[in-house]
Amino acid sequence: MKTKQCFKCEEEKELSCFYKHPDMPDGTVNKCKDCNKKDVRKNWWDNVDKKREYDVYRQRHSISRIINHRYAGIKRRCEIGGNDGRKYLVTGTEYLTKQDFVDWVYNKNNFKVFTELYDNWVQSDFNTKLSPSIDRINSKKGYVASNLQWLSKSDNCKKYNK
Repeated sequence: MKTKQCFKCEEEKELSCFYKHPDMPDGTVNKCKDCNKKDVRKNWWDNVDKKREYDVYRQRHSISRIINHRYAGIKRRCEIGGNDGRKYLVTGTEYLTKQDFVDWVYNKNNFKVFTELYDNWVQSDFNTKLSPSIDRINSKKGYVASNLQWLSKSDNCKKYNK
């Protein structure tokens, strides 16, 4: 059984305790997995504010991430309900497949409405009330293509509270 010394902790460990790397002479990196994990964790916490800021930026500026997020919400509401265990009226009802939802979103008219809502949201400096939201036209039906429309979050909430 071959061993190697970690340059960080200076412990002698089996090669299986090191990540593989094809460019290294023995095929593994010189820092053990434990030290590598500690360094990655420390780096994350040392830069947590920058990383969170970047995550917010990505969530706001990536159309595909926004669309994926909206679909994930549809799926969660239909399959399991709310995060707190409560059931929505839509829980257990039919919903589009991911591909059907993407096709619906990129339909010429639907995408035009989405981009108008998105542009308003951006111009408002990402006021949550103006974010693009998926609405079921008839609340008794599920998330099927004929029953969907884009609304601002505010308009969707107003409609729901009527």
